[in-house]
Amino acid sequence: MFNFFKKKAQLKPDTATTTQYGMAPGTEIRYHPELINELMADHKSMLTLQEQIKTTFARQDYASVTVKLTDFQGYLHDHLLKENVRLYAYLEACFLNDHAKHELIRRFRREMDGIAKTALNFLKKYSTMAGNPALNATFTKDFDDVWQLFETRLQREELILYPLYMPPP
Repeated sequence: MFNFFKKKAQLKPDTATTTQYGMAPGTEIRYHPELINELMADHKSMLTLQEQIKTTFARQDYASVTVKLTDFQGYLHDHLLKENVRLYAYLEACFLNDHAKHELIRRFRREMDGIAKTALNFLKKYSTMAGNPALNATFTKDFDDVWQLFETRLQREELILYPLYMPPP
């Protein structure tokens, strides 16, 4: 029972590091200087996992493929949560008065919602792959389709969206 309180205490931000950075205008969302590096590290981890899934599928180790797909789902969920709470909300507040950038950020967010739904539908469909050999025939095409969307999106985030994330004036 007391471990819960220890974990909760460990999650509290270090006020010495968070108070040195400002908040997005009209919010309590702080700028986090390492956020973009964290998001890009997430991208790298997910792309590595993608390669592992392809290799594992080629070995016909379908039980391991489903485990890796579950791992990917966890990475994706954590990444999307981090983007929604720490990136999009911050950027939307910072660019509230810049219509073009604000709309760009909103389009990125909506687009990611669609891609996430597609990815989650794929993950749901193939979560039973090990016990359903009929799914093996369609896996490669579906996997490649989802990953093409995903990789294109990651590149666009890194080139267009992430450079907008800066400390408030």
